[in-house]
Amino acid sequence: MGIEVHEGIEIWKAPSFDQWSRMREGHYYGMCGSNYHNPGSNLLVAQYTYLPMGGTYDAIAISVQTEGLAGAKVRLGIYDCDDELYPSDLIQDYGEVDVTATGVKTLSISQHLAAGAYFLTLITNDTSCNLWQLNIPTMTTPLGLGQNISYPRNTWEASMAYGALPSTFPTGASSEKEMWGLALRLQTLD
Repeated sequence: MGIEVHEGIEIWKAPSFDQWSRMREGHYYGMCGSNYHNPGSNLLVAQYTYLPMGGTYDAIAISVQTEGLAGAKVRLGIYDCDDELYPSDLIQDYGEVDVTATGVKTLSISQHLAAGAYFLTLITNDTSCNLWQLNIPTMTTPLGLGQNISYPRNTWEASMAYGALPSTFPTGASSEKEMWGLALRLQTLD
């Protein structure tokens, strides 16, 4: 708490705390889930993620609730966010994780990201693996409630054959409400 003096009168200023001006090294940032579902094979999902501070990230991970069939994989990456809050250019395709067993599946990365908005991205080749998700989010996001009053929008989804992530996110994706158990681990802050 601070004290300011104006014309001989002491004014006590309450401290303010901006929850979005702090981050902890070694912690994940993204989303977790309270239920589970399969995102669908051959569906490119880009999930809005805001990073309030710049830093270097050493892992990207997805949380698997139900294992997939033999050969089941999820490819993970990150896209930049354009002025229209739509995924734009591919920052990095980090490769695939095997999802034939449950648990958190992690890829080691070394990625510096400035503070700002990004889209963590996944695509799977399997319809039997279930990923942790939050399918009825209640918090607001800059993506709004969609073109009708509905649940907050958190992702963009576009049909795409499973494979390497395209250098530019496909146009014409639909905005969706689901939030997947997909996150980045902060190694060091700037």
